Amino acid sequence: MKIREKVFAYITKGSHLLVFRERGFEGFGLQIPAGTPEEVESLEHAVLREAVEETGLDSLIVVGHLGSVRVDQSEYGIDEVHRRHFYRSSVKKKPLNRGIMWSQIQA
Repeated sequence: MKIREKVFAYITKGSHLLVFRERGFEGFGLQIPAGTPEEVESLEHAVLREAVEETGLDSLIVVGHLGSVRVDQSEYGIDEVHRRHFYRSSVKKKPLNRGIMWSQIQA
């Protein structure tokens, strides 16, 4: 069974979390930036690259690694396991409002 690495970015600004609806995939609901690292790319670099590509924000930093889980994809007819790595990121400076949706985090 193939193992595929995946990265997810929980991007915060104060007490707000960045979420979005992807055009053409609105039925998937709210999402966070995520993707697959390239072969020679570190997980931290990959999560920043994916976040920049999907949000247009260019002033992001990785705050920390939140954890990782293994998810077997066989129930979806895919012969692979995803190792999903979750990171908290933050913006270094005030971002321009580009239609990005920031949702309040409830503690």
